[in-house]
Amino acid sequence: MGFYNVTTWFQPDLRLQRKGRVPQTSRGFLAVEPESTIIQPGDLLHLDFGITCMGLNTDWQKEAYVLLPGQTDAPSGLKHALANTNALQESLMTRSRPGRLAGDVYNDILTDMKAAEIEAKVYSHPIGNQGHGLGAGLDGRAAQASAGEGEHLRKGSYLSIELNSATPVPEWGNQKVYVMEEDDAYLTDDGFETFLPRQTSFYLIHPEEKPGALAQSGNFLP
Repeated sequence: MGFYNVTTWFQPDLRLQRKGRVPQTSRGFLAVEPESTIIQPGDLLHLDFGITCMGLNTDWQKEAYVLLPGQTDAPSGLKHALANTNALQESLMTRSRPGRLAGDVYNDILTDMKAAEIEAKVYSHPIGNQGHGLGAGLDGRAAQASAGEGEHLRKGSYLSIELNSATPVPEWGNQKVYVMEEDDAYLTDDGFETFLPRQTSFYLIHPEEKPGALAQSGNFLP
């Protein structure tokens, strides 16, 4: 890995959601959890960490679930919430094509999500030496989110696909759960392709195992 000058851009941030607990927010997103928080069985964890490679900086976001006693998988409601974020990713990746305006693509994504009745946020950005680079971004916070506006998407360009969906989870009393994901991708004639497989199921953490031991579930590791 040293050949590619892989280093840390920023240290990991941990966010936590728990049944019956109102999540703290910051700037419209889940807030970083205080280090004093004790992780408990049944918690949904979100990890965001930064990587530098070949002079480019970006972050990678993944989700893990801490199993309750007797559980072997996450509740179906949480799995459905992750599936909604996967559907949002699919819309972004397939709607994007070289030459399309960023604003038009962004609005097509929102149209897809409205039809699917998925509450979604998209804040994807080009990758650069500061993490958020120059180029066409698919970001609801930017002017490029307006139809007919923004830069044209370019074949071969890199995008950090950063987004989330919010889903009521029946097992949590229909409490709204946010599943936030981020993956790096490059644009082809057929849309964006991720450099590594996306997360389609949760990391599963068994509390009875040693700290840090994970039961890896899903096809999102190289």
